[in-house]
Amino acid sequence: MAFEIKGFASIFGNVDLEGDVIVRGAFARSLERIGPSMKVPLFWEHDHSNPFADGIPLGHTTHLEETEKGLAFSALVIPTTKGKDISLLVDAGSLTEASFGFNIIDKEFKDDGTRTLKALDLIEVTVAMWGVNPATEIEAASSHPVDDECDPEIEQCLRALDMVSALYKIQRITHV
Repeated sequence: MAFEIKGFASIFGNVDLEGDVIVRGAFARSLERIGPSMKVPLFWEHDHSNPFADGIPLGHTTHLEETEKGLAFSALVIPTTKGKDISLLVDAGSLTEASFGFNIIDKEFKDDGTRTLKALDLIEVTVAMWGVNPATEIEAASSHPVDDECDPEIEQCLRALDMVSALYKIQRITHV
C-alpha cells in the first residue's frame, strides 16, 4: 500500500534563506519537458547519493503545477521502510516542509544581493526537515493510503529492495 503526499516544493516571490527569489513561470519549460506523466523522483533531504543505501527515492511525483502561490506537487510514496517512516512523520506533523533540486537556466542578480531565478530545470522534489524556503509546505502535513498502486509482484520487489538496502547499511557499518 503506497501513500500520497501533497504540498508546495517552491514558493514564488519571496526571498529564501540563500537569497533567491523564484518567479512564477520559472518551471514552465521544465514542466513541458517532463510531460503529462509529471514524474520526477521524490527524495528525503535531496539524498540521491546511493540508490541502495540512504539515497533510495521515496517515490515519485504524480502531479506538478505552477499556481499563483508556487510549485504544487502530489507524490506517491512507495512503502519501503524509509517511505513508511517518512509517511508516518508527515502524518504526525513532524515533517512539514519541502524542497526541490534544479539546474538554473536563466537568472538575474539584483543590486540588493538577491538572485532572481527566472527559468529552472526541475530534477527532483524533496521532503525536508527544513527547506531553504521555510514557506514551502507539505499541506496540512497529511498523507493517506493509496490502495491500488502496487500489485503483489511490485510489493515483493519492494520488500527485496528493503532487504538489500538493510544489508548494504550493515556491511557499510561493519567496514568503517
